[in-house]
Amino acid sequence: EAPSDVIMAGVTALLRESAAIAREKQQQTEGSDAHASDTGSTVFHAKSVPRLSIDDYLRRIRQHQPCSDQCFVFALVYLDRIAQQEPWLSVTDLTSHRLFLTAIMLATRFHDDEEDVHYNNAWFAKLGGLGLTELGLCEARFLEFVGWRLSVSLAEYEAYHDRVRRAMRAFQREGLAGA
Repeated sequence: EAPSDVIMAGVTALLRESAAIAREKQQQTEGSDAHASDTGSTVFHAKSVPRLSIDDYLRRIRQHQPCSDQCFVFALVYLDRIAQQEPWLSVTDLTSHRLFLTAIMLATRFHDDEEDVHYNNAWFAKLGGLGLTELGLCEARFLEFVGWRLSVSLAEYEAYHDRVRRAMRAFQREGLAGA
């Protein structure tokens, strides 16, 4: 079952918002050079801002990777867990694609594991435009950062699901106001 348009739009809006907040923080602390400290050497940092927008990247994942709506919500939970444990590694223009690909890969394996079809790292690497070794490194670091904790309680899931829906409604209001 493909993620619903509401979930996709809400997740995309939250990722864009996180990247915008990170940009603002960098600009406040470093003046006009928005990427000065974001050129870190983590496996999640791209060398340059990807040409494919985060919106298009999520659409690509949605189109080619069958997974439930819940996986997209789980991915957000994982990203927030990393942000809480490793505040220096936030969702930015340079990290959003790799972080989200790794999060959705792990969420799909953890949550939709009882499905008949399983996708290996080579599949996800091709889907996300990364090398296989690179994705393996992302997966290992990601699991370390979340403390290998991929389960999400019902209360935590519901809180994030509500957040996604609120983001979608806000996005729709902004679109109507700008029309």
